[in-house]
Amino acid sequence: MLYTDRQGEAAGAINAALAGDDYVSRLEKSFSSITGKNAVALCSGDAALHTALYLCGVADGDYVFVPTFTFYSYIATVAHVGGVPVFLDCDPNTRCISASALETALVWSELQGKPPKAVVADNAFGAVADYDVLCPLCKAWGVPLV
Repeated sequence: MLYTDRQGEAAGAINAALAGDDYVSRLEKSFSSITGKNAVALCSGDAALHTALYLCGVADGDYVFVPTFTFYSYIATVAHVGGVPVFLDCDPNTRCISASALETALVWSELQGKPPKAVVADNAFGAVADYDVLCPLCKAWGVPLV
C-alpha cells in the first residue's frame, strides 16, 4: 500500500524506475534512498498486508485490531496468518477506526494480558483515517500501525 505525491520525489522515482528493464529493483532502490529504509514491491495490497503482519510478528491467536467498516480481504489476511481480528468501531465522520475505540481496545487488551500485535487502519471508500491521532496513540502503546 503506497501513497505517492504526483509532483514529488516519489513520482519521479516511479517514472524513472518504470522506464527500462528490471524496473522493480530500480523502484525498490529509489524508494529506499528516499525514505532511508528498506523497500519491497509486492504484487497486491493483500500481499503487502500479509508481509506487514508477518513482520509485526503476528502468529496463532494474536490479536490484530481492524476497523468494522473495511474490506473482507483485511480480515481474511489476518486470519490467514493465524491472528484473531478484533473489530473496532469507526468514527462516523471518517468511517475509519475511531481513536476512542482504539484507546478503549488497547486498555481492554492490556487487562486481558494480550496486547495486539498490530493495528490495521485503512482508508476505506475515499475516507482517510485520522493518523494525527492514531499514530501517537499506537506509538505510546508500542503497537505497530499498518
